[in-house]
Amino acid sequence: MPKESLPQGIEGEVISVYSEKLISDGMKNIYGRIVTIKYDPNQNAYIYLIHYRDGEKRYISHPRGAIIGDTIVSGTEVL
Repeated sequence: MPKESLPQGIEGEVISVYSEKLISDGMKNIYGRIVTIKYDPNQNAYIYLIHYRDGEKRYISHPRGAIIGDTIVSGTEVL
């Protein structure tokens, strides 16, 4: 399912992406497109890289049913 795996560090250990903005911090009603799918062994889950229209790039947990190329909206009151 994933197109690429997480980055490998020295001697093959996996570099965590927790430092790469996994959690939204106040973004409201900003549209973005799903670009890649990666597996994060630290979460034991798939994560998506989102490119937002304002230029931000963030990882989010895998939303059920979403595929590469889908458009999503971030925010707390989005349906």
